[in-house]
Amino acid sequence: MTIFNSASARYRFWTKVALGVFGIGVCTSVLYLGINRALGVQLIPPLFPLFASLLGFVMIIILFSVSSTRDKNLPTEYRQMETAFQKAFWGTIGELVDERSFSTLYIEEHSQICPESISILQRALINNTVLSNPTYKLLILLKAADCHIKNDDYGQAAANLDSALSIAPFDTLANIRMATVHEFLGDGPAAISSYVTAMKSLSAASEQLSTHIAAQIDRIKRNGPRKPPMITGLRYMSH
Repeated sequence: MTIFNSASARYRFWTKVALGVFGIGVCTSVLYLGINRALGVQLIPPLFPLFASLLGFVMIIILFSVSSTRDKNLPTEYRQMETAFQKAFWGTIGELVDERSFSTLYIEEHSQICPESISILQRALINNTVLSNPTYKLLILLKAADCHIKNDDYGQAAANLDSALSIAPFDTLANIRMATVHEFLGDGPAAISSYVTAMKSLSAASEQLSTHIAAQIDRIKRNGPRKPPMITGLRYMSH
């Protein structure tokens, strides 16, 4: 899960352009082919709309690829936190689920949606080992929140993060995720509050990350909260 950066508006704009080009190309191609078939002649060659469809499709593929690497400009400390979280989660979940469930989680981790991961993680949360280990529970709740965000279920993501924050109120990753969810729900003040809490947990050596979070707070104050991704599963689009 990444945090907002200044390229989000451009990314959203070009995604809209790609979808528009693709949609117009497909609709126009169908219309042209329908007219040609109705007239029984090749009156209107559909080469241009077909080209537009292909161009839009290629743009969408490129944007999907870029979305998975958009954290390169994030503060190094934040990326290190995410790496540590991912390592701890995968090391933990391997002890709690069978091989099939682990494979499903791993596959859906690299996909745009999580159709099965939620139920696997919910079952893991009631595992006796997890119930007796707050650290394990925190890891699984954070991952479940990520899946709900990918599925555009921001209310449930907020519920998972509330539970995570009851375990670790000043956890940086949990608070940044909560700020993201509040933004997607349109609650700017709550997002700012979560960002402020995230900053409180940082050390004096976290100047770069503190500056980055402060920039997000200033952006919300000036422009209001970001809107959620317009396509299900594109959780990196607005980050």
